[in-house]
Order: sequence, then structure tokens, then C-alpha cells
Amino acid sequence: MVFPSLPCAERCVAFVYDQAPKQRSAELMYELPAPGQVRIVQYVAEPINKRAAALDAIGGVLEAPITIYCVLLAADLFPLAKQYWQHTGNGISARLADYCLHIARVNDEYEQDARPFSPAASRASAARRGNGRNSGYHRKTGAEDLAGIGFEPDRASDESQLHESGLEADAYLEERFGRNCDPKHAAEMKAVLRRRIAGALSEEELKQGAQVERGVAGLGSDDVYLVATGMSAVFYTHMALLGMRGGKSVCFGFPYTDTLKILEKFGPGAYFLGNGEGSDYDELEGILDKHARARDPIQAIFTECPSNPLLKTADLLRLRTLADKYAVALVVDETIGSFANVDVLSWADVVVSSLTKV
Repeated sequence: MVFPSLPCAERCVAFVYDQAPKQRSAELMYELPAPGQVRIVQYVAEPINKRAAALDAIGGVLEAPITIYCVLLAADLFPLAKQYWQHTGNGISARLADYCLHIARVNDEYEQDARPFSPAASRASAARRGNGRNSGYHRKTGAEDLAGIGFEPDRASDESQLHESGLEADAYLEERFGRNCDPKHAAEMKAVLRRRIAGALSEEELKQGAQVERGVAGLGSDDVYLVATGMSAVFYTHMALLGMRGGKSVCFGFPYTDTLKILEKFGPGAYFLGNGEGSDYDELEGILDKHARARDPIQAIFTECPSNPLLKTADLLRLRTLADKYAVALVVDETIGSFANVDVLSWADVVVSSLTKV
């Protein structure tokens, strides 16, 4: 199982050790892992010939080495590692995987060019690389793409390059740069994206004179956090609340399946009120009151607006009232509705969303 960072890999290892004794059954049989049996290996993908890499299909991108982390475990434990990967969204992205594979292809081509010609070896190398446009993502020449937007490799300042290229919040990054933007500009690109998201979320503020009902005036890019996937947004929100508050959560309404799995498998567990309507509101208040009296408060209420896949929307005003009464965080996943279309920030403490759905 491959991950983009050491903390992600370490959490996977911890998850396997935690869940192995809990999930072992007649249907899922395996030997419990011994200490040290589930381990992490660091791997660095780096071009052999940096000068050749600089002229490659994605230009200076391949000049940068990439470090990834591999979790090694027994084959019968793989279903547990897969659960972590699926629930949290913490695996490497398709783009990062393609990046690493492309480095491997560039290295393979360089090694083939350095060897004496052999028809058999040439055919084997071609088979490994595939047939051009049909293998992986096809890219234009990196130099052509960069020149087309005004970037030159020898410019001194990343920030000045961005200004000179006319990059603003209202320019669509994917349309302008495609997949070929140099990683050295990643910080600036993320800043632009955060500003665009904050602007979309602040539209209601402008309509109401820079003041929404819950007083979230002046929302800025520093209030927006970017993570790798939509499920990662749910996962990291849950883990942050666990670190600050502890306690169980409540899943109100029938959610996207991995959201419920995160709440159930990471931390002390969760209550699931699947209908998200009618008597569920009274049951929710009963749960909140019981835990408050026991001085073991609920940490958060998670809901979706609308839910996926049933397309139900909870009474956010009523949930907000309960959250305020019992000092509980209200987390709303509005992936289906999208912050460009619906305003849930007026009621929620945290809004999570998947940007690929916007």
C-alpha cells in the first residue's frame, strides 16, 4: 500500500494493528500481526539524468525527486490496509502515481539509450513503456507549455513569474496550466485556489452587507484548508476534533458510507441516526443530554446537505440550535450541493467538500 507521506503510512500501520483483533472472524481469518511485522519502506523516485529530464515531456517537473512511503504487510492483512486507504482518502493520487511512473519510464529510456542496441531489449522496453498516447496521460512538450504562458526556467522569482503570467483568482488553473505546472509554484497555486474558495463561500456575506447570520464576516483564504481528497477532508476534520474534544460523534442522516466508517473506526465510536428526520431529532437531543449529564460530551454532529445518495437535507437550523445548547461542533458535508450553490456556512462550524464535484 503506497502513501504520499510518512504520517499517512504510520496511521495505516496503527490502523492495521488496532483493527486486526477487532475484525478477525470466520469470514475474515488471518494471523494477528506481530510487532514490527507491518512496516514502512521509504522510496525516492528521481530521474537518473536530470539534464535529460529537464527536456522531457513535462519539462522541469521531473527535475524534482518524489518521496513516497510503502506499507508492507502479509497478503491476508491487505483487506485491513485497504479499509484505511478507502475510508481516509490518504493514498497517493492518480497524478502522483502517474508522476512516479513517468520518472520510471524516463529512467528506463535513459538506460536503454546508454546500452548497446539489442532488438530484443528494444522490443521489451517498448512493451514496458506502452505505445505513446494510449499509455497513461499524454503530455505536450513541457518547454512549449511553459513558454505559452510566459514562464521561463531562468527567471529569478516565482512570485514575479505568477504576476507576469497574469495568474489571478479568476483564471482557471487547470485550463491555463493543465497538468504541466512546475511543482515549485505549488504554494502560489494553492493560495489562488484558497482565495477562490473563500470568495465563493463569502458571496452570501456580500449580499447581506458583509455579515451573515452567524457573524462569519471577513472570511478569508486562511480559513480554507486544502487536503488531497474529499474523504481526507472528513477524516482530518474528525481527527482534529478528536484531538481537541474527544468523545463520540453522531452521524445524522444516511451518509456516504466511508464517512460513517471513519466515525466508527477512528476513536471511541459514533451514534448513527440513519433516517435524519422525525423522531431522530428527539433521539439526538436525548443522546446529547445523556452525555452532557455524564460529563462525557459528544464531540460533533456530522450531516450532509444534501445526503449522498438519498438526497435528504436535515433541518440545519434545528441542528444548530442543539449544537449551541450542548456545545457540540456541527460538521456539514455539502459535496452534492457545493458551496457554489448552497449556503451551509451560516449554520455549520466546519464545512467539508470535494472539489472535483464543484
